[in-house]
Amino acid sequence: GQGRLSRSWHFAGVEANMTVFTTWWPGSLPQCRLRGVQRTPLSNTIAFGTEVGPGKTRRRSTARVKRVTMSVKLETVAQVATFESFFEDTLKDGALTFAMNDPTDRSTQTWRFDQQAPYTLSEQGTAYILAMNLDRQP
Repeated sequence: GQGRLSRSWHFAGVEANMTVFTTWWPGSLPQCRLRGVQRTPLSNTIAFGTEVGPGKTRRRSTARVKRVTMSVKLETVAQVATFESFFEDTLKDGALTFAMNDPTDRSTQTWRFDQQAPYTLSEQGTAYILAMNLDRQP
């Protein structure tokens, strides 16, 4: 569903508190990881050539995106349908972000599915394993 997520921003020394409407991970789907969570930092540097001498590398931003790979067990076909509707319809095939608790520290974070390989859904007996590649937004 949709809810409110409060954030604070700082502009030129002035703090602004804003409430942003966001979409939350469906409550009917598990958030607890099935196996260990893998965290992978995404590249935050950019390299470019110079006219003379060796090329330069610099940091893109102080805001870092972190890749988190995790799996959850979906017990029913209804849960699979809920997930697929959430991904395809609510998140517009993964183009939009959503809020969910971080699986390692349980803090509420904003996430986006990886655009190249968002998830894999595989049958395991009567259940389904949903392996997700998520980018934790800054």
